[in-house]
Amino acid sequence: MAITHGFPQCSHERLSPKPRPNHETLPLVLHKMLYLEDYLEMIEHLPQELRDRFTEMREMDLQVHNAMDNLEEQTKQFFSNAKVMKTEQRDLEYDRIKQDYYKTLEDAEEKVHLANQIYELVDKYLRRLDQELQKFKIELEADNSGITEVLERSES
Repeated sequence: MAITHGFPQCSHERLSPKPRPNHETLPLVLHKMLYLEDYLEMIEHLPQELRDRFTEMREMDLQVHNAMDNLEEQTKQFFSNAKVMKTEQRDLEYDRIKQDYYKTLEDAEEKVHLANQIYELVDKYLRRLDQELQKFKIELEADNSGITEVLERSES
């Protein structure tokens, strides 16, 4: 294989560079890259925010899981001792287990709410990216018809 003009060349095929914007359109493209810079600045804290929220969700999940394990144990003990308990004691124990169950259910619902917030957060950033990309494409086309097609082809 020989190297000519900076590109490898095989005897059976010649490699050519991908089509690129010409020297006249390059400053335009760089100017328009401000959309990308603005977007990157906007999402700069997103990874840490997602990490924090996923950590919170993991903690909530462990809390719910532990509570369910405790409830299962309490329920087993309740039913194994129910016959020897006085009615008043049985009713109090039943109400306590029921309250613990409702608290655990609320915690699980809070975890689902947090998951929905995370989804909405990511969706908001994706919609914003789509909007900015569309604006970018429209401005590129307005300034230089056909440039987006050339750029998209060079990506493939």
